[in-house]
Amino acid sequence: MRPNILLLNAHDLGRHLSCYGRRTIVTPALQALSDQGVTFDNSFCTAPQCSPSRAALHTGRYPHAVGMMGLAHAPFNWRLHPDEQHMAQRLYAVGYETALIGNQHLTESRLMLENPAALGFETALPDAPAGELAAEAATFLSRRTEAARPFTWRWGSPSRTARMTGAVRSPTTRRGSASRPTFRSRPKRVPTSRRCRA
Repeated sequence: MRPNILLLNAHDLGRHLSCYGRRTIVTPALQALSDQGVTFDNSFCTAPQCSPSRAALHTGRYPHAVGMMGLAHAPFNWRLHPDEQHMAQRLYAVGYETALIGNQHLTESRLMLENPAALGFETALPDAPAGELAAEAATFLSRRTEAARPFTWRWGSPSRTARMTGAVRSPTTRRGSASRPTFRSRPKRVPTSRRCRA
């Protein structure tokens, strides 16, 4: 029997999860997925922007080879070459049920909702705040428990807009108080003399 594939891809997350050894970040559900599945622990970003990096992840090829040299949203409007195949197209061709949950940023979200098959998805759940999206995904999954086909899901993190408005919050602290939104609408300046490690 072929395995189900759940690919989680998040904006600006890095390796800040317990499955990558971070003891201060408690992510038991993701830890359980990692324990039973595959965790990529030696992978590298192919571009400093979102769309080209995702294009490489989903095609297995460099961004310049697939036509995604910049961001997919307006005013940039970069797209995959028409003959390029997304991972979802390849998996659908061999019998997988394919679903996109959340943000994909390889085309405009509106276009993906109108035509999820453009990238090989049979179903696309719209980008929404994380709690709403998780509830919709759970409902979708519960409906397919008897399905014979293996599935692949591409789960994208909530949109930056949802995070900036505070719609998506960080996990609560151990004391139980709600913490601040994950990302501030204005980034904090880091002194130029400070070095960052990847």
